Amino acid sequence: MTGNHADAAPEEGMKTPATRAARWVAVAVALALILPTACSRDRRAAPAGDPCSRLDLSLLDQATVGAYAEAAAGLRARLAEIEGRVFHACDGMNAQLALPRPRNTYDACATFRAHVDEARATGAQISLQVSRSCTIDGAARDRCQATCQLDGCNAAACPDRAPCRDACAAVAEADVQCSTETVAVTNDVDAELEDAITLNADEWGALESLVAELQPTVTELGPPLLAYSQTADVIGKDEQDCYQNALGDLGVALISFDAARDGLASLPPLFSPASH
Repeated sequence: MTGNHADAAPEEGMKTPATRAARWVAVAVALALILPTACSRDRRAAPAGDPCSRLDLSLLDQATVGAYAEAAAGLRARLAEIEGRVFHACDGMNAQLALPRPRNTYDACATFRAHVDEARATGAQISLQVSRSCTIDGAARDRCQATCQLDGCNAAACPDRAPCRDACAAVAEADVQCSTETVAVTNDVDAELEDAITLNADEWGALESLVAELQPTVTELGPPLLAYSQTADVIGKDEQDCYQNALGDLGVALISFDAARDGLASLPPLFSPASH
């Protein structure tokens, strides 16, 4: 849905998730060239298929790479779904308002945002009040952590297990679920725009809540993922390939996140304190 989103460049000096995403993708390409020269358990060609499925999860280093990869893949899939929903919300309101209907998220939501900004420029007041309650997938976290060799260990006693544990926390966050109540608050808004906003308020509030909940995970997973490659004792062929997949998935997830957050900016919410 992002389409030619790269045409929308951030203001100079701004560091957006999209610019971070570009860096992760660049790093993934660099690692594709660098990692094959590293030490490996097995230099033979690996069979075709998902390299992450061939990891030996009884080994902590491979379990950690697998947990990072699962988290990155989960975030990529979830944020692609969210971005798609943001696009359809903007596109639906554009159709309802007889506005142009671009076919990518950035432009579709920019079209709607321009209409909202025009209304605000004439004195209209438009906001959304959102209350949310969100829960993570504890079962997915526990299943993932079963490979992290945490029995009898806490974070202080077993620092080598911390990356695996933290990656499993991101696995759980990728499937966060939010229940929301959203109220559109408008004043001096024409009937057509008010109807469009009111009709989509619940979906908009749900998407705002999910993006807000996922932001810390998707934007903060990259540094420890990169740092782990510098501390792992041995990186074998399947670990290399799985690790590179994780970097690529995280880069795509960040791009979808940026498109969704940018699209939702046309109706910034007023959040009540979240409960978990």
